[in-house]
Amino acid sequence: MNRIYLASLVAVTLAAGGGTSLGAEAIAGTAAPKIGLIWIDWVIIAAYGIGTVVLGWWYSRGDRTTSEYFVGSGRMNPILIGVSLFATLLSTISYMSMPGEALGKGPAFLANYLAYPLIFLIVSLVLLPVYMKQRVQSAYELLELRLGLSVRLLGASLFLVLRLVWMALMIYLTSKAISILMGVGEDWIPWIALVSGTVTIIYTSMGGLRAVVITDLMQTILLYGGALLVIGTVSWKMG
Repeated sequence: MNRIYLASLVAVTLAAGGGTSLGAEAIAGTAAPKIGLIWIDWVIIAAYGIGTVVLGWWYSRGDRTTSEYFVGSGRMNPILIGVSLFATLLSTISYMSMPGEALGKGPAFLANYLAYPLIFLIVSLVLLPVYMKQRVQSAYELLELRLGLSVRLLGASLFLVLRLVWMALMIYLTSKAISILMGVGEDWIPWIALVSGTVTIIYTSMGGLRAVVITDLMQTILLYGGALLVIGTVSWKMG
């Protein structure tokens, strides 16, 4: 499942609904308006969900081989791939928790990002050349070539278990955040999780890697656009 879809869904809901005005009123110390969504908010959210599914369908038309479906035939735009990889680093947890961490701990919270340039250099200059030279489709295939099938199966199994638990947390946090923005009770969380998860599965399974990369680009724009919109709205409300 594409985790940035969940984070961007929160951003779209927050930008579309009364969450922006709610935050501004709460900070300003005035009476908070009733939490909930109006019809235009639902139109925006529905258009977003339908748009991602349409993109998945559109790019599914060009997938004629398994190579095109799973790896885009290895001929995708490197800029789009870079944006998709960058977007993959984001999640609902980072989108929702980082502002609170920065507010509570100050600039010290950003100290871990100082290591990123060094990490990127090591990965790009040392690890990626070795990986690309082997012409493998995944890191687990490389594990099999170097260490045997049992190590590959162990690595893949551990990854799947980790991701299943982690993704369940992502879906729950996303659904809980959206339920608060919608002004509904926690009994709606399973239904919100079902809808958001179904949309993600549909466009990913229909379009393959190309659909994932293109929707990652769209969701990155919405993610940061929603954040900027919230910041601008709160700043405007506070004068």
